[in-house]
Amino acid sequence: MNYRLPISTEFTSLVFSYPSEHELVTVLVNFDKNFKIIDFESIAYDEIAESAFRSSSEISADKIKLTASDYSGDEPKFEILTYSIKKDGKIEETK
Repeated sequence: MNYRLPISTEFTSLVFSYPSEHELVTVLVNFDKNFKIIDFESIAYDEIAESAFRSSSEISADKIKLTASDYSGDEPKFEILTYSIKKDGKIEETK
């Protein structure tokens, strides 16, 4: 576990990071009062071997803005995904 985010008093939001062979993944997990998982979403990614792919997020009480970067080609590519954090702790991608 990395840290706790003060998103809501209705649920607990914890951030976890875990490594795999050549990556570091960071996930936001929302728990209810009994620490049962409500929902989760990847909020950061770092491909360590070649550093060609990565993502990072800006998080507020009701929104996650994730920016994914791809540096594997001649020109870098960026994709922005937005998620809403509902009052019940559910996380939904917004279009």
